[in-house]
Amino acid sequence: MNRYALGTVLGTTLLGLAKSKLGSGVRLKVQEFLQIKMNFGLEFNPDHLSGESEDEELDDAERIVDLIINQTLQTKNLANGSEITDIRRRDSFYADGHYGPETHVRIDIYVTIKKPEEDKIRRTVDEITIAVRDLLYSTSRTLYNGPSVYLPYDPLSQVKKLIVDSETGEPYKSPTPSETRLRKR
Repeated sequence: MNRYALGTVLGTTLLGLAKSKLGSGVRLKVQEFLQIKMNFGLEFNPDHLSGESEDEELDDAERIVDLIINQTLQTKNLANGSEITDIRRRDSFYADGHYGPETHVRIDIYVTIKKPEEDKIRRTVDEITIAVRDLLYSTSRTLYNGPSVYLPYDPLSQVKKLIVDSETGEPYKSPTPSETRLRKR
C-alpha cells in the first residue's frame, strides 16, 4: 500500500469519526405517551330534530354531531397538557329510551398525554374523561339546545412510545426522500 492510499483511508476515517461526534442538528429521544380512547354517546330527543322520518332525524343528529366534533377539535388542548388527537363518529341508531324514542350518535375520542407515573395513570384517565365530557356538554349546549352526553364504556388506555424532537417535544417525522431528477429511458 502506498502512502497516498494510507493517507486517504486515515483521512476518510477521521472525517467520518468527527462527523459522527458532531451529529445532526436534530436531537431525538424516545418519549412515552398515554393514549386514551373514550366512547361517548350523544342522545337526542327526536322532537328537537328536524325530520319527519327516523332516517331524517338520524341525518339531522349526525349533522349536529359533526358540528360538535369540528368545534371540539378546535379546542384540542385540555387540562394537564393533554391533547385531543382524533374524533371519529362511530355509529348512530334510533332506540327506545327511558322517556320514549331517542336518537343516539356515538363517537370515539382519542386523547394523548405524556405518560404520568404508574400510580397516577388511573386518576389521569378519570380527570381527562371528565374534562372531555364537560367539553362535549358545553360545546353541544353552545351549538344546539343540548343532547345528553353519556359514557357507555370505561375508557381504554395504552402506553405508546414515540420518537420526538428533544427540544420541541414534537413527534419526529423522517424526511421524505426527494424525487430523483434522472431521466427515465
